[in-house]
Amino acid sequence: MNDFHDLITDAEVIKRSLISTGNNFRILQAMKKARRGDKVTIAYLGASITFPLKVSWNNCYATLSYHYFKELFTASDKIEYVNAGMNGTSSTIGLIRAKRDILQYQPDIIFVEFAVNDSKDSVSREVYECLILQLLNADTKPAVILLFMTSESGYSCQGQMQAVGEYYHLPMISIMDALMPEIINKRFYWSHFSNDNIHPNEYGNLLIAEFIKYYYYRVMNEEEEQDIEIPGRPFYGNSFINMKLLDSQNAELISMGSFKASDTIKEFKNGWVHNQKSGNDSLIMRLTCKSLFVIFKESNEITEGNAQIIIDGIISATLSGYRMFGWNNPTVRLVLRDEETLERVIEVKMENGSENKNFSLLAFGYCV
Repeated sequence: MNDFHDLITDAEVIKRSLISTGNNFRILQAMKKARRGDKVTIAYLGASITFPLKVSWNNCYATLSYHYFKELFTASDKIEYVNAGMNGTSSTIGLIRAKRDILQYQPDIIFVEFAVNDSKDSVSREVYECLILQLLNADTKPAVILLFMTSESGYSCQGQMQAVGEYYHLPMISIMDALMPEIINKRFYWSHFSNDNIHPNEYGNLLIAEFIKYYYYRVMNEEEEQDIEIPGRPFYGNSFINMKLLDSQNAELISMGSFKASDTIKEFKNGWVHNQKSGNDSLIMRLTCKSLFVIFKESNEITEGNAQIIIDGIISATLSGYRMFGWNNPTVRLVLRDEETLERVIEVKMENGSENKNFSLLAFGYCV
């Protein structure tokens, strides 16, 4: 049985973590900027592993690997750090908030981590590809690096995500590929890496940072390539590209009904709330779109009720604000997907029986 120090110095484990350095043009451009002393922004987009949930901010893999990049280029004091981890969220919410939480900072390097949070359905696969395309097509032409985590049981969306990475020739780092052979062959215990079934502990975060260091080391020694050419056809689909976020700051409502604009949760502060004494009039707006996602709050409080999404007079979805294991977390539902971009009337109304209950509508994500 190896101890943790053996693992982070095991050349085979480190090598196995790097699926591919991908096309190196964009990362080498960022490194050139750092050598010149120009501003370089490194951003991390993910869920609770990135946030981080189980370790301090300074001990998470994102902070550690950011500091390592700074150490590589000590001549530059203009290397900036954006951590856009959000607990319990998938790449769908990542896509909806990408412009707000990542792209507004004009990043040069972006790490993406959603492998243990996504589902394996067709919509999730397409959403992930659209997220990657939205990042790749950003004005700064950032390097996009894919991180593939795993749970203790082996759950990971690496397969479907790796297919996207291979299609666009992206760098890919796999914690699953590095760790699982060691665990299966009893050379290492999961408990060395994590104190639960998903989230890396301090040692686990240090190990992930070592994998990222190895990627930097490898790519620095490669001959520079031409920039990637994004194929004209998507791998899974691109229905959700150029997603826009809509909340109480920018929505134009016909009526707020029994809802009111409110400071909701810290991840989505500008939502709308319905409380137990609000009544039951619909929040109504007109929106030109072909697809629509709704982000709402889940809570384990029994005072939380159900809200209906009504599109052009037809009930499209019923959203439950109550969940036994909810913790005031944001969750998301696809409520409209169409081939045509049309003006639609969107209503949010409490379901019969929930008129005297609470509900927090956090934001919409839509495409035209």
